[in-house]
Amino acid sequence: MTNPMLPATFDILTTLVDDIFVQLDGIPEDDLNTWLPRDGMRDVNTFFALATHTVGAGEYWILEAAGCQPVDRNRSSEFGATGTIEQLRNRYAQWLEATAAVFATIDDATLASIYVRPANPERGMSEARRSRAECIAHALEHTAVHLGHLQLQRQLWDAEQAA
Repeated sequence: MTNPMLPATFDILTTLVDDIFVQLDGIPEDDLNTWLPRDGMRDVNTFFALATHTVGAGEYWILEAAGCQPVDRNRSSEFGATGTIEQLRNRYAQWLEATAAVFATIDDATLASIYVRPANPERGMSEARRSRAECIAHALEHTAVHLGHLQLQRQLWDAEQAA
């Protein structure tokens, strides 16, 4: 039997992903890949890059760190990613499907075990040491934080379109 927190976690994650696409729907592909606020804000990523980073981190923390499935993640490259909304939809759908499989099979002993990752500066990854349950919680938190970023960015984009 799986831990009873996992179905609830999956439901929340699914809601967050649905909300991410509420923010992305209706944005032209060019803006999805290139738009930044006109006020010259620093360290703001495009919609596509932010969505790619969000799913890349989620894949990493749930599938690899918690689920022990290798994921070839290059965090640094996520911030320059470009593509289509359909590519994002497909990747998120694959992530949720793989997450459901991990959640269906992971046991409490594995959730309590410690995941250790050495630093990999070339891929933009710092050292990590957490329980696999914490890895799942981090993925959920990280997804929610970046949903908030996408919501704010969408509001700025909408305001510029209306002006």
